[in-house]
Amino acid sequence: MGVIGFNVANALRATFLTADTFGQAFTGIRWYPDVPIYEIGGRWGDHFGRGALSQSGGYVIWNNFGGTLGFTTGTPRGSSVRMTTGAVIGNDSDLASDSIAAYRTMNSITTVRATIRATLVQTADTEVFLGLHDRTVNQAGAITALPTTARHAGFILDASVSANWRRSTADGTTQSVTSSTTAADTSIHNFVITWTSGNVNFDIDTTDIGSNTANLPADTDTLAPTLFIQTEAAAAKIMDIDSVILEFA
Repeated sequence: MGVIGFNVANALRATFLTADTFGQAFTGIRWYPDVPIYEIGGRWGDHFGRGALSQSGGYVIWNNFGGTLGFTTGTPRGSSVRMTTGAVIGNDSDLASDSIAAYRTMNSITTVRATIRATLVQTADTEVFLGLHDRTVNQAGAITALPTTARHAGFILDASVSANWRRSTADGTTQSVTSSTTAADTSIHNFVITWTSGNVNFDIDTTDIGSNTANLPADTDTLAPTLFIQTEAAAAKIMDIDSVILEFA
């Protein structure tokens, strides 16, 4: 594979995100059940178009410990995974990988980017995490609440605190969480996390919502895609995940 060059804020934004907006196929991506190539220029993704978490005969990449999983149809690639909580306050649904994971300096990589294409069916009384989370925690079981000090980099929505998305990082001891001016809604969006040396940048679609530079995971901390939704009310909450993509540069 050739080298994909990108900087913190602008890498592939126009071509990468616009292509997915219009449902076009990405080029150069190794879609599951292909395995990732953890090297400069590597691109791997899962679009759930098969209508199941794992492809028949394929390796298992996702763990689900809570809530109900289903699949919606009619997406550009066939289907998306639907995460549904129970209808009791505190019920959650989570989807996490422990087999697909990377650290920032693996194989001379300098940048790891994750793009999660997701839709919230409701935003009120809802808590959401979309991002990268400590692989060792994922191996131990489900996350049952929004991440705090566990190593992570991702988007947080906590409707009891703010209607806006927040950017969050933690180094295993301390969390940095900052609110954006971008309100959560029920449209489909690309949530993009770009992890470089001393910086984690956050984009929603092509809008830069800022960077965290403190309390970041260490360059050798192995993080994995992790998706989480929880209800703050006596009503089920739903989130659809269209695709998860990792890029290395």
